Amino acid sequence: MSKVKNLIVGCGFSGVALARKIAQERKEKVVIIDIKDHIAGNCYDYRDSNGICVHKYGTHIFHTNLKPVWDFVSRFTKGYPYQHKVKGLVDGQLVPISFNLNSLHQVFPKSLANKIELCLLEKFGFNKKVPIFRIA
Repeated sequence: MSKVKNLIVGCGFSGVALARKIAQERKEKVVIIDIKDHIAGNCYDYRDSNGICVHKYGTHIFHTNLKPVWDFVSRFTKGYPYQHKVKGLVDGQLVPISFNLNSLHQVFPKSLANKIELCLLEKFGFNKKVPIFRIA
């Protein structure tokens, strides 16, 4: 029976990246195990009978500010720019959620929005996240 020196549990992004680096840089064998019956963890895609790419576990959003990480991942896949914006429908207008000063100015008349903004800034300061229950 041979000993396993490098056992990685999980075949998602982190597991396969680590396994590849160990195998290539250290020239060591790696065993990866996963509870799923496929590679790629929650980023698993497959083509259905019509050739449509299906994201089995939902859309994949990968983000990093680290250039070496982005460069490494980009060797194996193509990324597309994405900016996540959540909006709510308030009185027929799409308004940024979480509610912020931009939302305030979009929903209320200018003079009222300015007064509310001043009160909020005096009480909580600029660029602070405040639970709705603390505003009253």
